[in-house]
Amino acid sequence: MFISHEVKNLCWKNYHLDCVEEKCLQDLQHKFDSLPLDNYTEGFYRYRRFSRFSVSGSKIARIPHSTFYQDLNDNRLLGGIQRDYQELNQDLVTEKEFVSLLIKFSSYCQIQSDIQSLNIGVHQIRITCSSGQSGNPTPEGIHRDGVDTIGILGVNRHKIKGGITSLFYPDWESLIFQKEIHPGQLLIVDDKCLWHHTSPITPVSFSNAGFRDVLIFTYSSAS
Repeated sequence: MFISHEVKNLCWKNYHLDCVEEKCLQDLQHKFDSLPLDNYTEGFYRYRRFSRFSVSGSKIARIPHSTFYQDLNDNRLLGGIQRDYQELNQDLVTEKEFVSLLIKFSSYCQIQSDIQSLNIGVHQIRITCSSGQSGNPTPEGIHRDGVDTIGILGVNRHKIKGGITSLFYPDWESLIFQKEIHPGQLLIVDDKCLWHHTSPITPVSFSNAGFRDVLIFTYSSAS
């Protein structure tokens, strides 16, 4: 698999904050406007799609539709449930910027894997908030995804405050990272070693609604 010199020379431990070019986001941001409601979360603030892809070098292929599952030990709220989300729209999947992001994330995963064809999951998520409803990106609290590596890409933050992402060691008390993930920032996390959480969002002005858009990438060698 192709690995950029930048990534190849990087010895990242537990987590790394990278970035993507702003122009890479411009064609992706409006692709979040038609996300369906996440029916597995109470309230009307979380919208989501999910797909899996096979990534080999610069080639990607969508994997046939399947459900999304987390162990109850990793996610105390929704673990143990086979969640069935609609697939990412094809107009997003065929964007060259989206393909580049998949390859970029898989480059990090390849550092820790000898597998040439990687199974990458992609969650497309919008969290909304308004004067009467805050938005909770992680209603399950501190958790992990139960995979090898995750990537959190900030795509858009619109008229909100909050949404601070924190990383913890397994004792849940040793905080090693805490930051707003701004559009264009890509946080790579070793999901085997660290747990994560993102705080609720509220609107900057209670006369206007706000939202937070992210792409979550996951890789598991067990897939």
